[in-house]
Amino acid sequence: MIYPFGGKALVHIPHSQQNSKLHPRALECYLLNVLPGSAGWLLWDITGKRTIQSNSVTFPDFNLPPQNTPDKGHLQHILNVALGEFPTDEIFSRQEHAIVTLPTPQDFVIPSNFKNTMKSSFRAEWHCACLDELNQLKKRDVFVLVDKPKDAKVIGHQWVFNLKRNLTGEIQKFKARFCARGDSQRPGIDCGETYAPTASLLCLRLLLTVAKFYKWSIASFDSFGKIFLLKKALYGIRQAGRCWWKFFSDLLHNLGFIANEIEQSFYLFKKRDVIIAIWIHVDDGLVARNSALALSSFSESLKVKLEIKWFSTIDKIVGINVLNNEHDIQLSQPVLIQGILNAYSRPIIKREATMLTIDYLNNNDVNTPPINPTEFCSFIGSSSYIVAGTRPDLAFSGNNLARHSAHLVNNHSLALDHLMGYLWRTQNYYLSLNPCSLNIDLWTDAGWGGSLERSHSGCVIKLGNSPIFWNSKKQTIVALSTCAAEYIALSDATQHFVQTINHMKHFADSFEKKILCDNEAAIGISKDALSRKRTRYLNRAFFFVNDTIQQFNITVKCVPTSLQQANIFTKRLSGPSTKAARELLCLRE
Repeated sequence: MIYPFGGKALVHIPHSQQNSKLHPRALECYLLNVLPGSAGWLLWDITGKRTIQSNSVTFPDFNLPPQNTPDKGHLQHILNVALGEFPTDEIFSRQEHAIVTLPTPQDFVIPSNFKNTMKSSFRAEWHCACLDELNQLKKRDVFVLVDKPKDAKVIGHQWVFNLKRNLTGEIQKFKARFCARGDSQRPGIDCGETYAPTASLLCLRLLLTVAKFYKWSIASFDSFGKIFLLKKALYGIRQAGRCWWKFFSDLLHNLGFIANEIEQSFYLFKKRDVIIAIWIHVDDGLVARNSALALSSFSESLKVKLEIKWFSTIDKIVGINVLNNEHDIQLSQPVLIQGILNAYSRPIIKREATMLTIDYLNNNDVNTPPINPTEFCSFIGSSSYIVAGTRPDLAFSGNNLARHSAHLVNNHSLALDHLMGYLWRTQNYYLSLNPCSLNIDLWTDAGWGGSLERSHSGCVIKLGNSPIFWNSKKQTIVALSTCAAEYIALSDATQHFVQTINHMKHFADSFEKKILCDNEAAIGISKDALSRKRTRYLNRAFFFVNDTIQQFNITVKCVPTSLQQANIFTKRLSGPSTKAARELLCLRE
């Protein structure tokens, strides 16, 4: 067939020259001439501004239609085939309703200022939320109008908007907050102390696990605001959080509660056989108790001083879904995970069954397109809260990627693709808390030789076989041997172990405490100072671990590497090993 000069042509790129699955399969060119004495073509590459020769060319504008095109009758017959007696009308109506009610990014964009709310399709809802906020501030006498003093600095204000969602991500409430611009305050001049403690997620999981073991009832409450007649404690100012914490702490102290000596937002009430424990994060609280009568009295006492919403059960706190059923307590973050995956603009080609490989971080492929640093840090930051809340299996990958945030190379985009692929594959997993006892086990491990720099430490603390704390981090000093790396990891993990033991003393008089390590040399040094000549540079770690073991009467045991439950925090595992590790970490689907 004869093709005209300047005709559009697609030149096939050999498979050996394709760097990845996303590499183009053909080049767009224009026909110049037929090569004399051959069956090839001479073409002009419009991208590379060069001439090329090839005999593997397709001319898309001159393709002939297929000779045998099936008619529509056969297709229509297939579409009309009845598959059975099913209530199709009911099914189709449910499907259509589900499609219509699917959230779209345009519908649920949270406005950044008041002007944008008036342009939103939900402007009526946002306007009502603003009016509710102003009425609440007026009701509580938060501020009064006064004349501006001479030479006084006036703090600005702004509106902050958010959405409150239920467990499935549906909108429950439109929220608006009138905030002061605390970023313009000068420390020491416009404000004093600003620190306000919040309880850790370790304490949250520990309290839930203890409550499940004792079969205590779990309740929750949410205050309407952090102001409550404190005219200086408006949202946004630097000291607002501290004012609220001091107010609530004094209130609980007057009711007989004692703040934990380690975490000042974790409160306990003990009187005879009555125990009430409260975990506070800003204005959200979780309450576990062994006496329904005492809890009722406590809730009534709170309502006298505060406007609170009291819930006899708990379904969500600090963005973590809590499902308390007969068998276990399930913790999950489906809304956050789905939001991350929906916002990820790069295509997730493969749903990974394993964690991140270190090869992505040690090599750099110049042909791989780079990733935007801001986008990279945003996804890593969001994933970090998933790691901290309910997904210990992501700790090693997330920590590895986070360390490279300041110095990104092209391969880090592939590494993030891998992490998102694994998250996509395992998005329905939840953390199961079902303790069989109140014994505490510390599993600790180190990855020595995995990189040319410092080794990696990892640990998991289990309360009755339920994980309540995990950690994966790079060691702060260089270990000269496997024994030294394991001992540094043991020292780091023991610090968290001591904190957990001190918390548990409030809930149990006696319980077993075990440390499980897969290095006999490190165990020998920790117990008997065996052969410390080569680890003398670890003196501080030695004395801390040795004293802790003796003080708390901790049993140290050696376990085979194949049974080490902290392996997933220090190294990449194979697909079957990753699946087995998830089972040991009580991650269920």
